[in-house]
Amino acid sequence: MTARGWPRLLAGAALGVVLVSGCGEDPGLDTAAVESYLAGSQAAAYGADAHVGRAHCPGRPALREGMILRCTLAVSDASVPYRLTLHKVHSTKVTVHVALDAVVLRSADVQDFVRKQLPKAFAEAAVACGADYLVTDVGKTVECTVSSGAQARPVSVKVEDAEGRISIT
Repeated sequence: MTARGWPRLLAGAALGVVLVSGCGEDPGLDTAAVESYLAGSQAAAYGADAHVGRAHCPGRPALREGMILRCTLAVSDASVPYRLTLHKVHSTKVTVHVALDAVVLRSADVQDFVRKQLPKAFAEAAVACGADYLVTDVGKTVECTVSSGAQARPVSVKVEDAEGRISIT
């Protein structure tokens, strides 16, 4: 895919600081603060066109060094998985490393890619790939539909790597 920068931006790690809560010598993880941090830190990566909603980190795990939380972030019509790794958990501020746990593609970018692969006679064809954001894994395919007049044909688009490069299969 020619627009490699966008998926790479999303896949880049973000560092942040999350407060721990609790009392006494046994503080616990403030899951709400982690969720708020995830939503706030990733909003800019999706841009103004996306609606970044709430994050959800299920469970109430015990706070420990290097712990990994699997969370999801609502982005427009998709649920985007993230992996958060927490460090310095015994200080008053926890450092959080944020990483995507899937490949996220903007449907508009995939549609543009497919449209560019079509013969010139189909330059005005409509391409639909579903949701605004497509969440998938390397090696998987995304199904799109190319429509021109009364004809509609399925097109499979393969995710080649974690950078979000794609090809038509």
